[in-house]
Amino acid sequence: MNDKIIALFEEKKINKRQLAKLSGLQYTTVNEILNRKQQINSCSGRTLMKLAAFFDVHIEELLDPFPILENVEGRYNEVDYIWRDAGDNMELVVEVDGETYHRVMERSYIIPENFKYAPIFAKMEIDLLLEELEIRKLAEEFKNGKISSET
Repeated sequence: MNDKIIALFEEKKINKRQLAKLSGLQYTTVNEILNRKQQINSCSGRTLMKLAAFFDVHIEELLDPFPILENVEGRYNEVDYIWRDAGDNMELVVEVDGETYHRVMERSYIIPENFKYAPIFAKMEIDLLLEELEIRKLAEEFKNGKISSET
């Protein structure tokens, strides 16, 4: 976490006290962010605006994209889902017929620019899961002799 702000800080080749003074922030705030004790995504709007102005970037460029999706819920094809943070990845938790399934999406797919596509990602993953479950069901029926290869 805070990788983007740390990278911007390191590019400036200044120390934490200089960043605090030049951005108008308290040293303790800067220190906690750069030491990863304070997550950038939970900083106040004022802190984010000051940092974005100092580094000459948009606020969203400072943020880690995954917590944005965390706990976003939806329903598709009569299936409920919720997004969960899974460290380096994002996890789509889906419940089908009382069973819970976890679909992991790579970090590169879910970035702020793609946030609006999260429901589409969820729908694609749910469609794939439902197909997999149908194939498993058919394979089990075939294995148990309930259907034949001629069916």
